[in-house]
Amino acid sequence: MDDLNVRCEESKPLLEPGVYEAKLISIEKDHRQKGSSSYTQFKWSFKILKNKTPKEIVDLSGVTPMTMTPNSKLFIWVTALQNGVKPRIGQETPLASLIGKRCRVLIKLDQRGDKTWSQIVELYAPEGIAAVQSAAPSPQAPPKANPAKVEDDFDGVNASSTTSPEPVDDEFSDI
Repeated sequence: MDDLNVRCEESKPLLEPGVYEAKLISIEKDHRQKGSSSYTQFKWSFKILKNKTPKEIVDLSGVTPMTMTPNSKLFIWVTALQNGVKPRIGQETPLASLIGKRCRVLIKLDQRGDKTWSQIVELYAPEGIAAVQSAAPSPQAPPKANPAKVEDDFDGVNASSTTSPEPVDDEFSDI
């Protein structure tokens, strides 16, 4: 029974506030009950590159509502994972096609009482994506610049492909 001992450690956030490179690992429906009402949201799980050298990966999840309208959190996250290409009104987006895609995540600390944790608050297209398309592109409309910037890139990122998901078995899968 000696192996049933535990030690209470100080609670620390996984990540400090900032922008990190990330890879989407899964999306699932998350059913919640709050009092007498219930709701369902999407839970997005990411592998986040905390440090390049030595390589340190952190698993962290974020949530979005299930309704997508222009400028909603879900719309912004899908756009970031589609390399800055915005979904078109009336067009369905298969979320499973986003699994394995890379992006950048903005982390902030959330604090309630004496508890502090890292929270994903925003997604951005991967570094190197300079142009995004509008929901109703016009041939004359110039591409808009992606304002988010991060210092480090993953080695071997292919940010130009938007038609098929990148394979999951790369530098993240063996960690």
